[in-house]
Amino acid sequence: MNVYSGGKWGSYRHLPLDSCATITTPHVWLNIMTPGDLSSFRWLEGNLDPECVQAKADENLVQVYHSALNFKNVLLAAGKVAANVFIKDPLNEDSLQGMEFSGRDHRGWRVMGITSRRALASVLQADRAMLWDVPDHWTLEDAATVPVVYATAYYALVTIGNLKKGESVLIHSGTGGVGQAAINICLHAGCTVYTTVGTKEKRDFIKRQHPQVFGQPISLITV
Repeated sequence: MNVYSGGKWGSYRHLPLDSCATITTPHVWLNIMTPGDLSSFRWLEGNLDPECVQAKADENLVQVYHSALNFKNVLLAAGKVAANVFIKDPLNEDSLQGMEFSGRDHRGWRVMGITSRRALASVLQADRAMLWDVPDHWTLEDAATVPVVYATAYYALVTIGNLKKGESVLIHSGTGGVGQAAINICLHAGCTVYTTVGTKEKRDFIKRQHPQVFGQPISLITV
């Protein structure tokens, strides 16, 4: 007993959900009912049924095997950032958890992709333009961590930055997801890479993970 309220003593406790209160449904998605309260995560029933839904011409129905979390998901769940920062449609503000995923499409092919919301689900309708085949030597678990960071780095370096062979590129926070993706893209393009890290351990990680960078300065920036 460590809480006194309304003239009575009590305590906060986490109790397991009633395991009998379950249903069988082909489509569920994860959402946090009260941002800031991590115990309020709930699986909600959706309206997609792989047996009945006919995907649009530019969409592909995907059975989700894995979905990755990033810092955006953590900020939303913790209530540190409001949903309307990321999306302007108030009807969709309650379903932003999950942006990247991997699984199998209606053909049974292994795919990975990006979606604006509801990737933490059993099934989703994915934009074909944001789907990629998973290489045979990758696991689907690995593939779920690739789309967002590589799309971000590619857009910044190639689409906007017009990256060219022989250029020198400075990449901050080289051990982060976007940082590692950026290093790989730059090395593949034949660029000279300089990067920064926050600890000696992270500097050693870069040297192990990207030996091509070993001969270049790896700046140690402490906070």
